[in-house]
Amino acid sequence: MGIFILLTATASAITAIELPSSYNAVVAALTAGGLLAAILILLLMFVIVKNRRRIHEANEYTEFYKNAMQAFLDAGKSMAFLKDENFNYLMVNHIFEKRYKRTRAEIIGKDDFSLIEAGFAQWLRESDKEILQKNTLVEYENESGGLIYESIKFPVKMPGGGYGIGAYISDKTIERGQMKLREQIHERNRILADALSLRAESKEEQIDFVLKSALSLTQSEYGYFYYYNENTGELRQGAWVSGTADKCEPDDDEMLRRFDEAGIWEQAIGQRKSVTINNLNQNDPLRKGYSGGGIEIKKLICVPIIWEEQIVALAGMANKKGDYDVSDTDNISILVSGLWQAVIRSRMRELLAYERNKYLQTLVSIGDGVMVVDRDGRVEMLNGVAQKLTGWSDEEARGRPYTEVFVLSNENPGLPIEDPVQMAIRTKEIQELRDFAVLTSRSGTISCLEDSAAPILNESGEFDGVVVVFRDVTEKRAQSRRIEYLSFHDMLTDLYNRRFFEEELRRIDTKRNIPISIVMGDVNSLKLTNDVFGHSSGDALLKTIADVFRKNCRADDIIARWGGDEFIVLLPKTGKADAERIAARIKKDFADRKITAFKGSIAIGIDTKENEDEDLKYILDRAEGHMYAAKTLESDAVRDEEIKSVLDMLHNNIESEERHSRKVAELCVKIGRALGLAEVDLRNLSDLGHYHDIGKVVLDPVLFEPDHKLNEEERKEIMRHPFVGYRILNASEKTVGLADAVLSHHEHWDGSGYPRGLKGEQIPLLARILAVAELYDRLTAGTNNMKALSDADAAEYLENKSGKILDPHITTLFVSMLKTEK
Repeated sequence: MGIFILLTATASAITAIELPSSYNAVVAALTAGGLLAAILILLLMFVIVKNRRRIHEANEYTEFYKNAMQAFLDAGKSMAFLKDENFNYLMVNHIFEKRYKRTRAEIIGKDDFSLIEAGFAQWLRESDKEILQKNTLVEYENESGGLIYESIKFPVKMPGGGYGIGAYISDKTIERGQMKLREQIHERNRILADALSLRAESKEEQIDFVLKSALSLTQSEYGYFYYYNENTGELRQGAWVSGTADKCEPDDDEMLRRFDEAGIWEQAIGQRKSVTINNLNQNDPLRKGYSGGGIEIKKLICVPIIWEEQIVALAGMANKKGDYDVSDTDNISILVSGLWQAVIRSRMRELLAYERNKYLQTLVSIGDGVMVVDRDGRVEMLNGVAQKLTGWSDEEARGRPYTEVFVLSNENPGLPIEDPVQMAIRTKEIQELRDFAVLTSRSGTISCLEDSAAPILNESGEFDGVVVVFRDVTEKRAQSRRIEYLSFHDMLTDLYNRRFFEEELRRIDTKRNIPISIVMGDVNSLKLTNDVFGHSSGDALLKTIADVFRKNCRADDIIARWGGDEFIVLLPKTGKADAERIAARIKKDFADRKITAFKGSIAIGIDTKENEDEDLKYILDRAEGHMYAAKTLESDAVRDEEIKSVLDMLHNNIESEERHSRKVAELCVKIGRALGLAEVDLRNLSDLGHYHDIGKVVLDPVLFEPDHKLNEEERKEIMRHPFVGYRILNASEKTVGLADAVLSHHEHWDGSGYPRGLKGEQIPLLARILAVAELYDRLTAGTNNMKALSDADAAEYLENKSGKILDPHITTLFVSMLKTEK
């Protein structure tokens, strides 16, 4: 029993952490119960002390978490609190204390009915009950005392198992005000842009449009506009507008009055600045001279419109639901200033329309992109052109950082670009966009830009935004670069031109580039190609030789088109032997190519500067001389090859022509012998027979297919071949004597032939012989329009055409020859 009492006492003492008493208990135990009792007491002391320590630590942690939560609530920028299940406040932060003007000690443990007026407290109690009923987080916004609050409330589980209320409440008054201001600015800009672009029938229509638009912007009941003549001091009513137009019929005496008799407007005219009145009562002196016309004015803004240092009009709004403020004044001032500009522009349009019958006017309208940036660097407005160039709609861009919408960069990757908006902000001066500025649209389209960024300064000269005006000059810049390119390049071949080559000739002429060689070439067959096949074929020939030069020269060699059919290459650090190898490659490569009927052929001259004191221009002259010498030596062979190439092409295109030309040549020689012509004329007749239809090389081979029926246009096309043959044969000295006969071989004895309508002996003798021989072969061989005739029928046909188409003497002789041969 004594031991139990000692244990109880000991436990009590240890529980109270009374160490002296515990020590006395151990001594008493030793005395009363011996060693075993003392050991039991020590073990009990150990267990109790350990549990007591845990309880103590738990209390410390509880206090820590409470303090931490309070610190967390106080660190926030929103009003915060925690209520228990009875809606009494458990915790509040310092912003809550400030809002309620009470200390934390005065708030904790109390409910809303003890702190605020009963009506608002009851609303809070109902919202708290709603939170607990829904058992979920709820966000809502409410207005109290002219302030706008955004509340987030949520249920919080209490230690006893019930639920309390936690909340964060933020003051959104300033944020909502800024949002409203941005919306007003955007609406103002939209109205202004619409007014400036409005195609109104009259200035009164423009005025009505702006005034009606401004009603909703300022939340006013009325809008008005008065014209003012500063010289006479007279006011003339322009317009009164309202949501209910029937209330805006003015009295007759409101139409015209002197400004010093109109107290409402007199102050704005006298001070030459905007006037805002929010408390105009019946006895106010400013109502002097205003009869009202059924319109009761209680509040108004009056803005004078000053143009060229004179007040020209007054405009404003009246009877706003709330009070007018600075933003209303700014909006109306900007709108009416823009309105007057629109009125002036309307007047100018009227003047131009009046003057149109007396003077010739050239009107150029340039659509530029316009972006307005506010003082915070955010987009206020994009016009239509700006929306198209940036890829952003006005609605999407508004309020975004301008750098996100107007993405500028340097057209040369890796190089920086100066931001004209930042430069305008920094210098408060107009900044021009650099020539190398490019805009990347939202879709990735890149446009080259030019124009300017201008700062917007308020009346105090302080920065208020930037207007960026820009236009797409991608095509213009490309054209400029193209012009620059063409100033040094040949347009057809894309090689350098003579101007550039001459500048390079001076630049390359240095000691370190010796030896310097020049290769100069003159393309053969260009004139004949142009004459026979047209200039498009001649262009193809020049492009081909340009490709040959590029292929066979080195990257550092300077290749240029020197003249019409002349090309030149400047070869620095190249000896004569190397230059000759390059020239040989060019000739061979060109000879392997065929353009129309001709193989590529070029005469080349070479010379080399090997000493520093030699004039490179003299080397060029010598290379040119070598080229002309080579062209002279090769000319006969080239001309013969040209004629042969054309004739081969004709025979390949039209199968019957080779047989026909050979047969006609034989017949011509027979007729010539019968006429007793000299041997030289017989040779000419043989050649004439071979070449007479050479002009058909330019015709479509389809025209000569057996089953093809010619239409009138095709007949006219075929009649061109004597002209073409004449030009071909004139290209060579060996065939020039045959050219006139080829041109005339479709002339008729009676003058009904073509192309010149010659008759009788005006037609060259060789052409008359050729006409008989050719017609006979066509008759006996057949054509695509007629079956072949027998010799007798052909002879009869010739006799019928004698004296009409054919020379009668030559025809009689030829028919006689046929009969004798038969």
